[in-house]
Amino acid sequence: MRVIRYKTDQGQRTAIHIGTGNKYHQLLVMDTSIRLQHVPIFEERYFTDLMYKGKPYPVARAKRIFKRAVKRLHGNMKNVSKPVREALS
Repeated sequence: MRVIRYKTDQGQRTAIHIGTGNKYHQLLVMDTSIRLQHVPIFEERYFTDLMYKGKPYPVARAKRIFKRAVKRLHGNMKNVSKPVREALS
């Protein structure tokens, strides 16, 4: 897992890179909602690692921030999909 910035046509998104399969990367994206997104492998060139005080951004800190955003946007953790809950646990 790592915290990245994903550049799209609509702008930049902060995401947690969950894993990589044969065709897709799994990203937990913070947008107007918190959702799991599958991105094709070739779009990895649009990923940049987030830095915090000269080091890679801590994943535990990002998970805390994402959990707070889920509670603010969706009410509680029960209102989001199961893959999102599993990624944040």
